[in-house]
Amino acid sequence: MNFFNTFSWRKGSGCYPKKNRDQFNLKPGVHLEFSIDDGKIVISPHYSESFLEDFCSIVKDKLKKPIKFKDIIEKENVERINYDLS
Repeated sequence: MNFFNTFSWRKGSGCYPKKNRDQFNLKPGVHLEFSIDDGKIVISPHYSESFLEDFCSIVKDKLKKPIKFKDIIEKENVERINYDLS
């Protein structure tokens, strides 16, 4: 498991090591979601459902079944939690 060796807060802003920003493709201004899972703090990118719905609305008429964005986001978060950072 890989731990951040530097993490600080200043006026609500976080400071993350460059290798971690690059690894997770975190760009300036990205919104992060903080949650607690089994006593651990989990940090993941925050995607609003309205953004995803707008983004995918182009092909909405061509879909055979509706897309459940919430399920996709939760699956992605679980995969990130279980990802071995070594």
